[in-house]
Amino acid sequence: MRREDLHRAGSPIGPDVPAADRVVSILEQLLNFKLENPGLLAAREMSGTSLLAAPHYVWVHTVLRDLLEQAGFRAQSAEYTAHLLLGGLQVELIATLKASGCSEADIRHALVSTARRILTMPTDT
Repeated sequence: MRREDLHRAGSPIGPDVPAADRVVSILEQLLNFKLENPGLLAAREMSGTSLLAAPHYVWVHTVLRDLLEQAGFRAQSAEYTAHLLLGGLQVELIATLKASGCSEADIRHALVSTARRILTMPTDT
């Protein structure tokens, strides 16, 4: 996922795409990156420093939180939901799922369907 794609019309995560669809596309792109680079990301996530404080995590969390707010989530719910969605992309979790027999397609389907269910739930007021 490139930052400039968030501002480029025609991108699956661009400004002309509904916020909920942008959230799902971002999650799919992050999953693809993690599936393609497991060793690199495992080293980063296991480095002992807080993943939640890492600049890339903070940035993508902020993007997701803002999109969730645009999709109708209250600020506090958007904050938590962004962390919840990103938690499903942890390298250790993905590796565990693959080791238990889940294919990459199974993981992708679970991620997308879960995200879509969350995004279509009635939002709190």
